[in-house]
Amino acid sequence: MGLDLAACAFEPWVADFVAASNRLSGIGRTATASEIAAHRGFFARRRVEAGNVLLLRAHLSGPDGRSAVEERPDASTLCGIDELLAADLSPWQLYAAFRDLAPFMHANGRCARALWMSRRLAEGALPQVERLPPEWAREPRSWRRAASALRARRN
Repeated sequence: MGLDLAACAFEPWVADFVAASNRLSGIGRTATASEIAAHRGFFARRRVEAGNVLLLRAHLSGPDGRSAVEERPDASTLCGIDELLAADLSPWQLYAAFRDLAPFMHANGRCARALWMSRRLAEGALPQVERLPPEWAREPRSWRRAASALRARRN
């Protein structure tokens, strides 16, 4: 029997994940209730689509805790997000490819980390918060190399 995503998404680890993801983005404040709730809804989904990523992004606050309003990405960018989500990518490859796409002005890293965790959960892995991938802490821009390698393999 696989991981019950709906139940798993309402466990305490989600708040810890959001706080850790915020810290990796240089945000030192406490995660907002809206950010945590948006992640819970995101992680509870069996299938993530571009609209779910947009909804998550809409609930991510800026460093000051206030909403960071930005324009909706154009149709081609939304299609690009859906193509990434439909591709047979590992959680790390999905993270790297989303960071490379960078569809938003802000919060691309936090959305990419949520996609990483979502893909891990969908694969049946347990949540990982205490030790987020070392690539994120060791070299924040290492995702560019991973995305370039992914593009090279696809061509």
